[in-house]
Amino acid sequence: WGPIVVDKGEGGTVTVGDILDAVFDFFQVPLTYAEGYELPREHSAEFSRMSLAFHKRCRDYPAIPEKTYEGGMLRVDALTDRYKWWGMWVQWNPDGSWYLNLG
Repeated sequence: WGPIVVDKGEGGTVTVGDILDAVFDFFQVPLTYAEGYELPREHSAEFSRMSLAFHKRCRDYPAIPEKTYEGGMLRVDALTDRYKWWGMWVQWNPDGSWYLNLG
């Protein structure tokens, strides 16, 4: 899916809140039609775990379950039961740029 990009705010800074918002938004993206088509065929075991996570999210979400189901699978469902937060750390690149790793 590529990196999660967080642009500097008006003051030229990025807050932890900005990062957490970007991570949340990234995982709220629905799976594409191609992903929904390929996953069950190419990664059936992983798709089964994702499907269980999707149904659990729909049942547990504090909204109308039917509307949540209608939205389909989201990227967050690919995390299945792996959703513990380890933290963040910086990786510096030789060109002076850096990545913030999330775990």
